Amino acid sequence: YQSKQYITPLNLAWVPARTLVNASLHAGSPTDAWNLNFWVKNLTDEDYAANSFYIGVFNQYLVGKGPRRTFGASLKYNF
Repeated sequence: YQSKQYITPLNLAWVPARTLVNASLHAGSPTDAWNLNFWVKNLTDEDYAANSFYIGVFNQYLVGKGPRRTFGASLKYNF
């Protein structure tokens, strides 16, 4: 969770609050020789504004959107 963030010094504009859900599933060998991790970020595929910048000269706002759902796996082996 991240609460709303104000963009301008006078608090006239803001980026709204957001809640993102991340998850992971970990499996490993009894001797910890190998580890397997499945992960997902932004599980609910939330479309959100990650940040914003105010350009005072042009009276414009630039909004950067956050990454959509990503997932993957990591495998680690200790020898």
